[in-house]
Amino acid sequence: MIGRLRGVLAEVAEETALIDVGGVGYVVRCGSRTLSRLPAIGDEMTLHIESQWSEAAGPRLYGFASREEQQAFVLLQNIQGVGPKAALAVLDILPPAACWRSVSIRPRPRRSRPRRPSQARRSPP
Repeated sequence: MIGRLRGVLAEVAEETALIDVGGVGYVVRCGSRTLSRLPAIGDEMTLHIESQWSEAAGPRLYGFASREEQQAFVLLQNIQGVGPKAALAVLDILPPAACWRSVSIRPRPRRSRPRRPSQARRSPP
């Protein structure tokens, strides 16, 4: 697994950045917040990486400007129905700290059945 890439920014596209690390170009998917903070093409840079693999798409690298963003990305994907694309979209809007607060606030679990007066404890006669 790749955890961090340090190299020269070679290209920037709408959703990806190409980072040249020792002559090897890595295509990294990034959110718009991260892409907007990248240096000029030709400058050295570092991205924190979350590596994922799927049978359909193969290996994919997701890049983040900070370790906190990467951790929030992983946290968001633990929510049912949230994949990488949705997690990146959330991180474009919310900073990592807000993601942590939002995910940690959970509604209280409901009881399986409501308690009826007949089920209440009765005191002995």
